[in-house]
Amino acid sequence: WIVRSMSIFEDESTTFNIKADTTIDMRNIPSIPLGDEESPEDAFRRNQAMTNLDMNNRMRELVVPLDDNLVKARLIEIDEPIILFGENAPNRRSRLMRTLAERGIKQGMPTAVLNNIGDDDEEDSAFAYRPENGDELKEMRRWLVEYSLENARKRMDRARLLNEDYRNNWDAHMQGFDSQREVLEKFSECSSSIGDKERAVSSICFSPNGKQLATASWSGLAKVWDVESQEVVKLLRGHEERVQCITYFPEERNDDQVSLVTCGADYTIRYWSMEEETPVNILSGHKERVNKVKFHPSGRFLGSTSFDRTWSLWDFETGQEILVQEGHSRSVYAIAFHEDGALVATAGQDCLGRLWDLRSGQPIWTLRGHAKQILDLDWSPNRSHQIASASDDRTVRLWDIRKRGTTYIIPAHNHLISTVKFQPQYGNYMVTSSFDGTISIWSTKDWSPIKTIKAHEGRVTCVDICPGGNAYDVPSWLASSASDRTWKLWKHDDIMDELDALLF
Repeated sequence: WIVRSMSIFEDESTTFNIKADTTIDMRNIPSIPLGDEESPEDAFRRNQAMTNLDMNNRMRELVVPLDDNLVKARLIEIDEPIILFGENAPNRRSRLMRTLAERGIKQGMPTAVLNNIGDDDEEDSAFAYRPENGDELKEMRRWLVEYSLENARKRMDRARLLNEDYRNNWDAHMQGFDSQREVLEKFSECSSSIGDKERAVSSICFSPNGKQLATASWSGLAKVWDVESQEVVKLLRGHEERVQCITYFPEERNDDQVSLVTCGADYTIRYWSMEEETPVNILSGHKERVNKVKFHPSGRFLGSTSFDRTWSLWDFETGQEILVQEGHSRSVYAIAFHEDGALVATAGQDCLGRLWDLRSGQPIWTLRGHAKQILDLDWSPNRSHQIASASDDRTVRLWDIRKRGTTYIIPAHNHLISTVKFQPQYGNYMVTSSFDGTISIWSTKDWSPIKTIKAHEGRVTCVDICPGGNAYDVPSWLASSASDRTWKLWKHDDIMDELDALLF
């Protein structure tokens, strides 16, 4: 190195002077301590924090049983004490998770559970695995194999026809995308209604024909509204606590048939028909608040998630709980069924999504990437391998189950994202809602924002898209609910079209 002149101060008492035009070896220059250099104590604390973070991430990925007897059985298999002094069941389960994570063992369930074995003669064995409703569960899985294979065949046929149509009419499809985007950009508020006089409106859902919509609120009431007049058609009373979610049966039904299902903080799921204001049936099984209910594509089964860290599958006609599935380490919020009917995705407060095969009951993939709790999931209708997740970390992630990874991350909102929903049937656009009071519409072509609407004064709890129309049609309505006790309808502003015609 050639330098002109230089003085280096190691401290107040030592100075190194270097003459001009001198060749120096930089290796002989003593190191100069920096004022912000990390101390050994800080380095230890940082390493400890990183170790704890890595340990917590590994613990979240483990599928550990909630049943204390199964926890003890797994502890025996890994040569650990069953009980420590002063240890209760939750502590024992946490110890099992930490031990497995420290040893790098990924399997948290006992071998008997994994192999689905259990000696019928050993009735007194506390560790024998005997699933509840075993015959019904086996029959459901056999039926799902046939149902999903037939659905998958139909889906592949539709995909082949669509791909051929894209090749032959590429310009027309691109023009359809562009025109649809232009119309979605003009969406604005059409009407606003008081959904509940006392508390937040927690959920909203369109009927299959789009002529009615249903709302649920934390006051314990659910209401059915006429979309055109925004008048209450039916008031549904029955929940003793706040209603968390409301959903319609996938197909249009007669008034005397069950067409609506709700779930609430009173640990119950309730069936409703349009002929009665009281529930037709009440399902009990969860031990804590029921967060969401979703219909299986066939309409034969109903899925539910709960704060008791489980999700359940119910026979819709009989109301029988066929399956209670553990696997999440914290409360479970979201559930979404694949259109074929073979797969279901769940997610919750453990920041993880899990993909399950209903035909075998096995978890097949963990969706890992969100920094905070996941609140909603939705499968793409036109990309059957793609699922979207909405999180408290203010992002929406797009996952590819073929590649087993994230394909795109959308920094969608400035607050918790409560809902993510694709356009029904076609999936050309996606809608999200957030606690920042906004609704956003996104193009699935390039995941660019189409429009962001300042929707409510309070937190937007839910958004839904009116079904119907063709691939490039815009929805007749968007509906949103919020903590400000209102629900609103949004549609294409025809006045803007008239102004454009006058100006241009």
